Amino acid sequence: MTRSSPISLSFTLSVLTILLSINVYSVHSCSKTVNVPQQNVINNQNNKENKQKKNEVISERRPDCNENIERKIENLNEIFSSALFGQHIAVSTIPTLIQSHMENRQPRKSLVLSLYGSSGVGKTYTAMTIMKVFNTEMNNVQYFHAATLSRKSLEEQISLITSTIEKTTSKCAKSIFIFDELDLLDSKLIDSLFPYLDYQESKDSIDYRGTTFIFIGKEAGTVINDLVISHTKKKENSRESLQLIEFEKSITNAIFNAQGGFYRSLIIQNGLIDIFVPFLPLERQHIMECIKYYLETINKKHLVNNSQMIDEIADSLQYFKHIYASTGCKKVSARTDLIIRNQELKLDL
Repeated sequence: MTRSSPISLSFTLSVLTILLSINVYSVHSCSKTVNVPQQNVINNQNNKENKQKKNEVISERRPDCNENIERKIENLNEIFSSALFGQHIAVSTIPTLIQSHMENRQPRKSLVLSLYGSSGVGKTYTAMTIMKVFNTEMNNVQYFHAATLSRKSLEEQISLITSTIEKTTSKCAKSIFIFDELDLLDSKLIDSLFPYLDYQESKDSIDYRGTTFIFIGKEAGTVINDLVISHTKKKENSRESLQLIEFEKSITNAIFNAQGGFYRSLIIQNGLIDIFVPFLPLERQHIMECIKYYLETINKKHLVNNSQMIDEIADSLQYFKHIYASTGCKKVSARTDLIIRNQELKLDL
C-alpha cells in the first residue's frame, strides 16, 4: 500500500478548504439573492398601506362647514327660548336632533325632519333661524319655497333641486336642505329626493348621510289643532304635557292621504322621515309674547309694559274656540305697526 506524503495531504486539505468556502459563499449569495425580492415585496406592501392610510385621512378631510357645533346649538337654543313661543315640543326636539346628527361621524342616513302646523305658529321662523345659525360662506344651507319653484316645470324643478343637493353636499358633507310649503309641491318632486334620504353609503360617489332635510307643511295643521283641543278639554291636562309620540300617527295619516308633497309618497312608505314635529296652535298668552318680542325688535321697548296697548293689539286678531289665534303670530307685526301709528297720530292732534 502506497503512503501519501505529508505534502500531498496538506495540499489536498487546502483544496477542500477552498472548495468549502466557495460553496458557503454561494449559499449565502443565493440566500441574499432570494431575500432581496422578498424585502421589495414587503416594502411595496408597506408603501401601499401608507398610501391607503393617507387616502383615508384625505377622504376624512371633507370641508367641515359646521365647526363649533356646540356653540351653534347653544345659539339656536337661545333664539328658540326667547322667540319661539308655545312650541315646547319643537324647542326640546329640533336642536337635540340636529346636534346629534351633526356630531355623528358615521350616520346611517340623512336626518329628515318634517314640521307641521297651521299658519303663523313658527314653522318657517324655525327654518329661517336654523339657516341663520348654520349657513356659512359655503352656502351649505339651501332653502326652497314652493312659490319660487312653481314658476318652473316639474322636470326643471327636479333638475334644479337634485343638482343643488349634489353640488352643495360635495362641498359640505353636513349640508341642510329646507323645503317650505310642502303641500303645494308635486309628490313626484318629493319622491325624486328618495335616493338622498335612503340608507346607502353613496350616490354617484357622494355620501349624503351627513345631510339634514327639513320639510315644512300645513296639511296636518287641523289634525294637530284637534288633538290639542281634545287634550286640553280636561282641566288636569296642560298643554305642556303633550308629547311628540301623541301626534306621529295622526300626522303620518294626514299627509300621506292629502294632496301635496307626501301624497302616497315612497318616502313615507319606507319610513324615511325620522321625526314629525307638531307645531301647536297659539293661545292669546303666546300672541302677547309675540307682540312684546316684536316691540323689542323695532326699538319700542318702552311700550313692552303698556298692557293696554298690547291687549288692544291682541284683541284685534281673530281666535277660534275663543282661545287659539286663527293666524298665529303672522299678523302681529302689521297690527302692532298700525296701532302704534294710530296712537302717535292721536298724540299729534
